[in-house]
Amino acid sequence: MSKQRISRAFHVANESKKILVGPPHPISNIRPTLYDGLPDQTPTKGYSPRDLSSHEAVDPDRFQLNLSMQRLDKFNHEFWADSNTRFHTMKEAYLNSRKGMLELATTPEERSRMEEDHLAEFYRLWVFSERPTQRRYNSQWLKYQYTLIWTTARMTLNRWIRKLSLS
Repeated sequence: MSKQRISRAFHVANESKKILVGPPHPISNIRPTLYDGLPDQTPTKGYSPRDLSSHEAVDPDRFQLNLSMQRLDKFNHEFWADSNTRFHTMKEAYLNSRKGMLELATTPEERSRMEEDHLAEFYRLWVFSERPTQRRYNSQWLKYQYTLIWTTARMTLNRWIRKLSLS
């Protein structure tokens, strides 16, 4: 994707750090983010600051922070794309299995109430069945958050040390 196309598809979320945020993905509803200082927005490549050309000034801590945020974004996107796909597929199957019951409704109000009851029952079953998956997601999400906190703290400490050594 060219830089011109990216600039049209994404808007600048933070002018000083050049973080670009795009429109929500239609399935995961996660907004894609492009972080400054990463040569390729593929977190699995295993880049390090040394991989960048020598004329680019890249703070190793900022690089690691952006890489960690990018991994978290990828994790969130993959989880919610899978979860939302399964949700919609199972919801349609559940409602299709109840169509015969809806035909027994004698008034539009009764049909509407029955549809609401079916959706409520489906959602209750969905939440119950997804509890273990959601717990695993939350546990992994917390690990990513702790990594971001640690990386940010290290970056801030290093910045303070550099300022003290310059003065």
